[in-house]
Amino acid sequence: MAVTVFWSEKLATGRFIRRLNRFAVEIATATAASLRLHLPNSGRLRELLVPGAEVRWLPRPERQGVTVGDLLLVAYQGRWVCVDARVPNQLAEALLGQGLWPGPLPSIQKLRREVTAGESRFDLGWQGKEGQGFLEVKSVTLVVEGEGRFPDAPTTRGTRHLQHLAELSRQGYWTGVLFIIQRDDALTFVPNHATDPAFAAALSSAAGAGVHIAAALCPVDEDGIAFRQWLPVRLA
Repeated sequence: MAVTVFWSEKLATGRFIRRLNRFAVEIATATAASLRLHLPNSGRLRELLVPGAEVRWLPRPERQGVTVGDLLLVAYQGRWVCVDARVPNQLAEALLGQGLWPGPLPSIQKLRREVTAGESRFDLGWQGKEGQGFLEVKSVTLVVEGEGRFPDAPTTRGTRHLQHLAELSRQGYWTGVLFIIQRDDALTFVPNHATDPAFAAALSSAAGAGVHIAAALCPVDEDGIAFRQWLPVRLA
């Protein structure tokens, strides 16, 4: 079943110059030597954000601040990679809305974003006939030798979320983590043990506690992002 999220507007072109801070970059276009864009991703993205890289961005003319748009795509080794970490939530919502998951999925009613449970806020949550469910969604941009890897920078918040999901699973709730790989060249998914061993250990523990772990290959282009297939997940 085809599931696609289209970009809201036609993307503009440019070339990456430098990263200014965690959430801002500088690019050049055919008509401007320097533009400042919002970078909706807190990851390192070191292999992607290199001077001269071709980029696509979403203009935001309504903004009154210092950024004029959002960086969306970066060209890397002949393919597009989406660096907007908000996009996977939209795609995950569409997948669950159509009942798509690589294993059994409970009935979903009243699917909502940004759902709070205790001290945690999860990306998606719902109420169904079997009770409540919670899903955390992760954006994957790093692929090494066919392996989609997450995270590309240590994430204590991500580890806490996994621990809380495991606790909720033990209490009888349906819980899951979905890794959306925003490029077309991954063959499998593995946690990034070298970069964040605590997250990798927490993911393995969560799976042992009954948290459902899934990874989706989702190629991107200048029109949008599309679900292609579920990928094997290797935790060890």
